[in-house]
Amino acid sequence: MWDCPGADDDGNGGDCDSFFDPKTHVLQLADVGATSIFAMDSAVLAKLAAVVGRKQAALELTMRSEIAALQIGAMWDEENLSYSNLLTNGSYYRRTSPTTFYPLMTIGATEGAATRVVEAWLTNSSRFCIDTSGGWPHKSGNNEECWWGMPSISFDDRSFFKPASYIYWRGKLTSNTAHATQLRRHTTRSCVVQDMCGVRLCSSSTGA
Repeated sequence: MWDCPGADDDGNGGDCDSFFDPKTHVLQLADVGATSIFAMDSAVLAKLAAVVGRKQAALELTMRSEIAALQIGAMWDEENLSYSNLLTNGSYYRRTSPTTFYPLMTIGATEGAATRVVEAWLTNSSRFCIDTSGGWPHKSGNNEECWWGMPSISFDDRSFFKPASYIYWRGKLTSNTAHATQLRRHTTRSCVVQDMCGVRLCSSSTGA
């Protein structure tokens, strides 16, 4: 969700220049989703490079992954209990989408942060509405608009399903964000697994 600061609920208006430098053509925001995917891809490619004997490439890719992991650490927003996009002025962009969970598939997320973001956001029925009771149909009492869970923006965001004619990043569940959120690296007290009965909370799991 990259609505410009000061934009209306439907995304119109706002100060877009604060997000994009027209002189350098550089986005003035570090995206937690893109950074996490880069870190994971680099780590996996490093392992593949090592398998085929490309030692130098493996070292370079590992270094890239570790640098990205450090950036992810800086994206932990203690006040919001989430991994948030980071503006170049050092402030956080607190429009929370499923990308806040993407760091969990990297070495950049700590176990403590992973547990807290899952409990504060993923399994919160007023935010990402993931049921933890197990079985089907679930009995969590989710609001009808967030029944299936994992909306593309937090259910309590002011732009949820606004406007109703364009909701791809304003509430609609999408397979790509749901799949990436399922991926995880560590074992955490509040790990999340997905099975044929839906998404549920478990007490322990090995990392993916």
